[in-house]
Amino acid sequence: MLGKLFVALLLVAGLVVWAQKDFRTVNQQPASVAEAYNENFVAEGVVISYQSSDIPTYFLLYETEDGSFLRKELRFTSARGCNIQAGDLPCATTRNGNLLPVALGTYVRVTGVKDAQRVVVESIEEREDHTGSFSTVSLRVGETATAGDVEITLMRVYAESGCELFLGCYGEDIPRVLFRTEVSGDTSQARLIPGMIKTTSGTAIVPLTADVEGERAEFVIARGQER
Repeated sequence: MLGKLFVALLLVAGLVVWAQKDFRTVNQQPASVAEAYNENFVAEGVVISYQSSDIPTYFLLYETEDGSFLRKELRFTSARGCNIQAGDLPCATTRNGNLLPVALGTYVRVTGVKDAQRVVVESIEEREDHTGSFSTVSLRVGETATAGDVEITLMRVYAESGCELFLGCYGEDIPRVLFRTEVSGDTSQARLIPGMIKTTSGTAIVPLTADVEGERAEFVIARGQER
């Protein structure tokens, strides 16, 4: 009888120790996640703007060490960002709350602190693209431009209210850009709004600006470096 009681006590003690260990582990996870959100960030790339409403959101388009391209939202103020599509609900912002200190399409070096998918910018400095990874081209409808092995043809620039498959829903004041690309012999079409990114075969193509009345658009073409 005493032997069974002793075994039972050992089992209970083991469960208590396991539960306390698991509880401590769970409680430590948010802290480690929070630390990951506060890492230093240093990268060079091109400043682009995504504008799904009358308030633009600015990004850095940059190349990672594995040769792919990513965007990180740039915050030039300590105020919290406000991007509904990024899950900021509820949120509030002002039109002049995050002023861009350089022109769109500028190649820059950014240093700051990562906050999830955003970077709180501590410094931004215009630089020369010594790698030649980024090119900017301006096209009228029907024109074609080439950057390395990337060929891009502007097919249409328009703006109309409503939703489009694989694009989303936007107001009539948001321009859409339809273009065709050929990269290393592969041809495809894309329909984007300025700031959206199309990646294919180690390249990234982003409509930088779009002029509906002038039937023209400006693109950033980013080509990954051979490693």
